[in-house]
Amino acid sequence: MTDQIPTHLDPARRHDIVMLFDVHDGNPNGDPDAGNQPRLDAETYQGLVTDVALKRKIRGTVPLLHPDDPRYKIFIEADVALNSQIERGFAGAGVKPSKKATPQERDAVHKWMCDNFYDVRLFGAVLSTGDAQAGHVRGPLQIAFSRSISPVFPVDHAITRITQTRQADIDKGERTEMGSKWTVHYGLYRVHAYYSAARGLQTGVVSWGLSHRRI
Repeated sequence: MTDQIPTHLDPARRHDIVMLFDVHDGNPNGDPDAGNQPRLDAETYQGLVTDVALKRKIRGTVPLLHPDDPRYKIFIEADVALNSQIERGFAGAGVKPSKKATPQERDAVHKWMCDNFYDVRLFGAVLSTGDAQAGHVRGPLQIAFSRSISPVFPVDHAITRITQTRQADIDKGERTEMGSKWTVHYGLYRVHAYYSAARGLQTGVVSWGLSHRRI
């Protein structure tokens, strides 16, 4: 019996993906310019979730699924400078950090970054923001904004906290602090994603199919 990779997991094929997810009494993607209100299309009142927010959820989940596998580190993560990550790529590839790396040196850095960082391998990355510059990697997976099927109606809920932010307010006798929390009662969201087999081959995407090969 041959060890076949299921079609939907085959990295050698182009994939056009449609995913549906729903939200019930939650905030799928707050807008910092609108007091963290759930994002809305101002014309249709359909809910929106940005591609960046969806990628953040993937970046937060993948290391939990593969905590001990060095191939699943994350390039863009909290409290880690991107320039430091890029310098790790130069060191790992055995290339001296430079703003004028040769094409061969950039290729070596790209390969190391793709082999070690899941999000670089899948989404690509800009690697030219500091003293060590290696151009950019074009990732095979593109994710669009998601949009709710029907209009959604955000609701603002007042909340309280039993302690203050500032010691001076506590010294004045204040014991609670007011805040707010936004939710969507219900929304069914649709998102489209596109996977390029040609770029996946370049960045080293392989399948977790019947052979249990990694992606």
